[in-house]
Amino acid sequence: LAAQRLGIRKVLLPKANEKDLPELPEPVRKGLELVFVEHIDELLAHALVESPLDARRRAGKTGKAQRGPVGRRSGARAHA
Repeated sequence: LAAQRLGIRKVLLPKANEKDLPELPEPVRKGLELVFVEHIDELLAHALVESPLDARRRAGKTGKAQRGPVGRRSGARAHA
């Protein structure tokens, strides 16, 4: 329920908890993608995804963010 309140749509759960699924209200289940995993490699396959920025870079688009000058912030004072 907390995941749905926070706007999380995909929830990764241990396979052993799948038996408890009927306790979750139907409207809550419909709003979530529940993925039951047995091994850490399954979890990582779902949790570690390529960021949109990396996908654009791989496709040949730079997608570089503009950065300001490096150094002191304007108005900052150096302490001696």
